[in-house]
Amino acid sequence: MEKPQRGVRAPNRNRSNSPVPGMALMQMVLCLAAGAAGACDSSEASQVVGTRGSESRAGTAGPQSTTTVPETVLETAMPAPVASPGGDTGAAPSTQPVAGSGTPQAGAPQADEPGQADEPGKTNATGQPSPTGAMEPDVEGAPPEEPPTTGSEEPPAVPCDPADETAPPEAASFTQIPGYERMSSAPTSGPASAVLEEDPGLPEWTVYRPEDLSGEPKPVLIWGNGGCLPNGTLYGQWLLELASHGYIAIAQGSPQPEGASPSAGGGPSGATGADMQRVMDWITAEHDRPCSQYYQRVDVTKIAVAGQSCGGTMAMTAAADERVTTVIVANSGLFTRNRSLYASYHAPMAFLIGGRNDIAYSNAEADVAAIDTVPIWYGNLNVGHGGTWRRPNGGEMGRVGLAWLEWHMRGDAEAEKLFVGPDCGLCNSEWVIEKKMID
Repeated sequence: MEKPQRGVRAPNRNRSNSPVPGMALMQMVLCLAAGAAGACDSSEASQVVGTRGSESRAGTAGPQSTTTVPETVLETAMPAPVASPGGDTGAAPSTQPVAGSGTPQAGAPQADEPGQADEPGKTNATGQPSPTGAMEPDVEGAPPEEPPTTGSEEPPAVPCDPADETAPPEAASFTQIPGYERMSSAPTSGPASAVLEEDPGLPEWTVYRPEDLSGEPKPVLIWGNGGCLPNGTLYGQWLLELASHGYIAIAQGSPQPEGASPSAGGGPSGATGADMQRVMDWITAEHDRPCSQYYQRVDVTKIAVAGQSCGGTMAMTAAADERVTTVIVANSGLFTRNRSLYASYHAPMAFLIGGRNDIAYSNAEADVAAIDTVPIWYGNLNVGHGGTWRRPNGGEMGRVGLAWLEWHMRGDAEAEKLFVGPDCGLCNSEWVIEKKMID
């Protein structure tokens, strides 16, 4: 038995002109709705509608016959049965809702709805041209649409090669940070719980990070200590604060015990910008290593370098690296002008200096005057050479340093307002400010 061709119900008009009696037509429609499961009596001739004005073959269980169906009868043809997942259109019609309409597709003709005008040239769900050109609804069993991506999905499941596994990081406590020894909880202000540890893949550096690394990839700050001392907890007050705001902050030196002196890790290390570049190499490799806790969780396009005093000179020499997004020079400046180094700069810089009583003041002044290749925000706060970095959360300099990072690493518009424009948030404050290529 040939399967009926699908049709679209049209307004009931000119039925009195049809040569087919009304009762017979109704029987034909009911027969079509029931399909070929024997519901049509063989004594009742049930014609299946074909193409307009052409011959149509009988679809009943009795002898086949042909008849010419006028257009007026064609236009009363009901919608064809919805195909089952197996593709059999001879089964009973589906009662699943039509996609996007919320209306069940029943076996009987539905009332005409506005906005369903026929458009010639479209095809139905079986891939065949619809007699009226109308677009048929999706059928049950069609593949679901792929959900949109948000950019914060979990990394793809890539197996870890056992040969690539390393020892887990060695955890440290926030109470090892000077001034935090007797605190029951860290005074950080960010939404994330922050931890610090030493990773065996990066010995003699301390990593501050959010405890939960899921979600958006984390930007990175690499920090050099005052005196270039290898003490990873010496400036932990600000670095732990950064971690609570979703940064991975990596400081020179291993974590030191509670109450340790600044030089507990040893004397000046002689570290340079090349050491900071080595850290960039490490965190980038960890981002790509399936066995790493940082796998696909680091924003390797957002790397800042920063440091206090001697650590600031480390940052200034590392700033030429093309991977650097921004630079923070804290209470520091070069002893001599380095024109070739200045010419290699490409990232915005913030100089946070302790005023005229800061021993680095004159060096910073000379550097700011000589650098003309990148935007510079130069602020002086009258606190001396030590700044406020070792106060809880880094004090006022830590607050401004975090805002600078939020602007340049995350595009935070509110943070930008602290630095930009004649009425910037820091313009009428205790800070003495000079700006180059900012406004």
